[in-house]
This record gives sequence, structure tokens and C-alpha cells, in this order.
Amino acid sequence: MDISNGNWTSLIYRNHKSSDFGIYIRWPFTLTHAIPDYNKSHINGRNGDFIQDEGSYQNVTETFDIIAFKPSKYPSQFEYEAAITQWLQGNDYDYLKVEKFSSYVFEAIVDSSYTLNWDENDPNQATGQLIFDCKPFYKRTDGIYYQPLPQSQEVYNT
Repeated sequence: MDISNGNWTSLIYRNHKSSDFGIYIRWPFTLTHAIPDYNKSHINGRNGDFIQDEGSYQNVTETFDIIAFKPSKYPSQFEYEAAITQWLQGNDYDYLKVEKFSSYVFEAIVDSSYTLNWDENDPNQATGQLIFDCKPFYKRTDGIYYQPLPQSQEVYNT
């Protein structure tokens, strides 16, 4: 499959580019929008439901269709998939950036297994999906500021 036609891009997650693993995501991807948390209650004698807005939003699931080309440094499909699993595993959110959408990042964690369907005619090529659980809003990268901490002094949160 040709990835030079502009319909594919890579993503950055846990300080690695997906292209380091020969993985590219379909571009454009379907951007999932957050759903507000609210409760609806029907009250007899009142037209329409009563809506209680909880003031928060639910996480979203971003699913990326992928194509993967196993780099030659991985002697088998098993070792390749083990390396991908090690890259994606974590127990906390981390920034997820799509290269062609690089002004924004998601705060994401993988909580579903990725899929790879190996090509019967080419044992080094597969298609599949990467699935991320993301906080409800993506953030502009120019709005993320880090406060430098002093090296030799104690820091007190007040």
C-alpha cells in the first residue's frame, strides 16, 4: 500500500513516533466529540424532560485505522508486536499528538488492545487499529506551560 499519497500520517505517543515502528494512521481520522454528563428525568404533568447538567464531560474513544510495515530490526511478527505493546502500555494519561494535527494534543491512555491483521501475501505488512481512551477535550500545544523548578531549593505547594 502506498502511504505517500497524503492519506496517512504518524502520531507521537510516550515519546515515540508511530513511524519508528513502521505504523501510519489514516488521515483524516474521525474526530470523536465529548458527550456532556447530564441526567434526564421525566416529571408527570410537565412537558419535556427535566435535565440536570452535571457540569462535566465523558472521556472519548479515538480509534485510528493503521497500516504497519514491520521494520527489519524485528526478526519476527511476535517480537514486533511485543515492541508495539511495550510502547503503548502505561498506567496514566500521556500526550498523544497526530503529526498533521500538531497544534493540539490529546491526553490519552490505551485501555483496549490494538489489532494487526497481517497480509497473507506480505508477512511484513499489516492493517489494523489503535484505540485510545482520551480525556474529553484536546489541548492546544501552545497553551501548555511548564513551570521550571529550582534545583537546589525545596518547593512548597500553597
